[in-house]
Amino acid sequence: MVNSSISRVISRLRFPLMVGVVFIHSKSIFIKPEMPLLSNIATFFSSILPSFCVPLFFTFSGYLFFASTPNLTPSDYGRKLKKRFRTLAVPYLFWNSLTIAALWITGRLVPSIANPVFETASSTLSPELLKCFYCLSDGFPIAYQFWFVRDLMIAIVFSPIVYLIVKKTPIGIICLTISYFILPHMTAWYFFSLGAYFAVQQRDFIALSNKLFKYAVIIGTLSLITLIAIGNIFKAAEFYIISSMIVVVAVAAKCIGTHSKYNHFFSKYCRTAWQYTGGRYDPSFFLFCYHTLPLMVIKKISSSFLADKSEWFWIVDYFFNPIIVTIIGVVLYKYLYKYAPRLLSFVTGGR
Repeated sequence: MVNSSISRVISRLRFPLMVGVVFIHSKSIFIKPEMPLLSNIATFFSSILPSFCVPLFFTFSGYLFFASTPNLTPSDYGRKLKKRFRTLAVPYLFWNSLTIAALWITGRLVPSIANPVFETASSTLSPELLKCFYCLSDGFPIAYQFWFVRDLMIAIVFSPIVYLIVKKTPIGIICLTISYFILPHMTAWYFFSLGAYFAVQQRDFIALSNKLFKYAVIIGTLSLITLIAIGNIFKAAEFYIISSMIVVVAVAAKCIGTHSKYNHFFSKYCRTAWQYTGGRYDPSFFLFCYHTLPLMVIKKISSSFLADKSEWFWIVDYFFNPIIVTIIGVVLYKYLYKYAPRLLSFVTGGR
């Protein structure tokens, strides 16, 4: 059964973590050698600072998958696969198909901004086009943010193996540690398994985060300084991600506690924003699904206006794009929820 405190923390963190993901995807156009300050700012706010967001989502997914059934049986496994098909596979197919259609139409109407990789795949109308749904030349599906869902679905398919590993506590911890520090491309495997470990062993990761908070702050700060000043040496990125996850969970738990003065602040002054997170209204997954296409459009439009502008205009634009995409996404979610709830339920897998 899902711990109520953990459930509240996960619910409250979904939206701010998703904003971090939007910032991650806003980076590419802002790496300009002739604008070093812009490039450094974009690298910090898109590549370094929010790098823990996706791993934390994987951890939450692993925890929630096993929380209600810490002893995974074949019937539980089949039932969960059926449920995840609706919540993950249906949105995965829909949004990738929508992206294919959008890029195809854009390529015909405005050839100058066509995606060359997609044009090569779509022009043949052959099995090559199927790669858009799984892995193009850059390793991502055509709706590239859905690599997360793709890898999560794979982890879920192999969840019985994950269960057997984390069930054996000492061996499981050793395997997880080795996979994290030795196998850098196993992000989904490691963090999904980490969440599964806490669920299967019925351990409270909030309590652990509170216990490790001070150490995590120190390690996270040192790792962050190392990443900024030198780069990713001595596994600085890995230490930063783990320590940041601990700090974020501990701070979130503190802020939304029943007797927390910060919880009173959120309730009194931020009701409008928080009503969309964690309760009936949670635009996080919709924002995840929708954000890359409008972000791409806004980035292309704004970059054309900024071609001859100073670096400071580009810096303002860097922060403006993800913020406006997020606001549009929340407003769009609200109106779909009110006027087209069935459509919204379909495109978000019932979320």
